[in-house]
Amino acid sequence: MKKIASHMVACIVGTLVIYGLLKFESFIHRIRNESYDEELKELAEFMISDIVLLILFFAAFASIQFILVKPVFNYLTKRGSLNKQNLVYTWLVFSLSTGLFFGIFFGDMRLGIKDVIESIGLGVAMFLVYYSINFITYFKLIK
Repeated sequence: MKKIASHMVACIVGTLVIYGLLKFESFIHRIRNESYDEELKELAEFMISDIVLLILFFAAFASIQFILVKPVFNYLTKRGSLNKQNLVYTWLVFSLSTGLFFGIFFGDMRLGIKDVIESIGLGVAMFLVYYSINFITYFKLIK
């Protein structure tokens, strides 16, 4: 029960950090681009509220947590090979694979290959941060 709660808390913390980073990115765009607010107003009908966005992030990240992370941690723990080296490999593989999926899924080829590459880069960077926070939080809680 403690491990499941630790996975949930790690997922919540990771979700909040990613949400904060995305809000910070939006703030930077707003400062650097004077027409950013006007562009957002044009897209207002397609925008969703922050709480819905947080719930969607949490649902996606919780799914990843319990489909990928928890089984891998359980497997490594049972084998007795949950060490720093395997955690780094796991962190890199999870970050690259989910970031690549994110970029391919959300990148739009109609906008060009540059958009897809930027989406992949953003996805990998986002998941590197997410899994870092997630793993650190999880292992702090189970000790």
